[in-house]
Amino acid sequence: MLDACPELNRGDAPVTRTNSLETVRNMVASGLGVSVLPRDALTPKYHSKLVVPVPFARPVPSRRIALAYRKSFPRPAAIAAIRDAVVVCRPSLSNSRSSA
Repeated sequence: MLDACPELNRGDAPVTRTNSLETVRNMVASGLGVSVLPRDALTPKYHSKLVVPVPFARPVPSRRIALAYRKSFPRPAAIAAIRDAVVVCRPSLSNSRSSA
């Protein structure tokens, strides 16, 4: 994010932190700044004329996620369900499954 938004890397840049996407959307809608949100946070369910999505220019930032668990985890079906849910969202991940 800091590479994509270098102005946020300034020592004097004001930063507000919250754990709630709803709070972030409301802060942006109130004119209290800008934010980077997951795409799902801007689905039609959360549409607001006061919050305008602006796509990133290329190269678009990305991230890699991993599913890590102990080999002795007592609920392997839960791990499989999480893995399968991620694969449904991103079919290209089905070839890169591995266990930790």
